Amino acid sequence: MRITYRSLQLLNTIFLETGGKMLYPMHWFILKMVTFLGGTLIKHGSKMEPIVFYILSGWVLFGIISWAACLELAGRLHLYSGRAINSWKYHDWGEDHREMLKFKRSCKPLTTSYHTLFSIKRTSVLKFFKSVGRTMFKAITAL
Repeated sequence: MRITYRSLQLLNTIFLETGGKMLYPMHWFILKMVTFLGGTLIKHGSKMEPIVFYILSGWVLFGIISWAACLELAGRLHLYSGRAINSWKYHDWGEDHREMLKFKRSCKPLTTSYHTLFSIKRTSVLKFFKSVGRTMFKAITAL
């Protein structure tokens, strides 16, 4: 159990050292792309060619759905790893009970983050949709 969880922590750390630097810029870029294209569709959608309108609509939908799915999966990783750590207190470890309690205290849930700059939790999806909705509403009211 200890070796498995430490291996997962190590894999998570290695992944975040390489790919974690791109989390915040990617989140920012996708949010700006979706809001800009959505605002453009709202303001100038009636003047566009139908094929351009459908392509931009597809980009907006794909950006929202794919990034929301990534945020949801990263949030579930954090949630379920915390639940797994908490479930260890109900298991009968026998002779290793004291050692497992020390090990449990030393473990933290796996997160998808880049240091303290950007951390993805379960509420990240809601915040993403809130910011997209807020900017779309501003685009509609600016007409």
